[in-house]
Amino acid sequence: MTVSCITSPEASAVTSAYDFSLAITTVCVVGLALLLHRNLNSAYFRPDMLHFIATLFLEEIPLVTCILLKYSNSKSAILAADLTNWLVCIHSLLHSSYFVYNHQDYREGVKTLFKKWKLVRSGSG
Repeated sequence: MTVSCITSPEASAVTSAYDFSLAITTVCVVGLALLLHRNLNSAYFRPDMLHFIATLFLEEIPLVTCILLKYSNSKSAILAADLTNWLVCIHSLLHSSYFVYNHQDYREGVKTLFKKWKLVRSGSG
């Protein structure tokens, strides 16, 4: 019989991990909100806004939901934990790909590759 980690005897360790993740995520969301409070309309703050929204909807809200369901002994806590794990994974992938793509060396490498494959003209971009 398979038992979910959230209902196993070690569930307190799993719940503590979610609690710590929520604390770290909350610090991130509050920090980003303080940065965004300065000037939402400038292009400089658009990456912060993207990161704020992604963190809020892909981590903060799912973690709060999962923790509340776990502490209320709801049977849907298992599904919430599974969904939360997937959303945190998606957030990590999006976060990593965004910063890798915005690295100048990566963009130059992709542009060179496209020029080599003749998908982009040498004089463009």
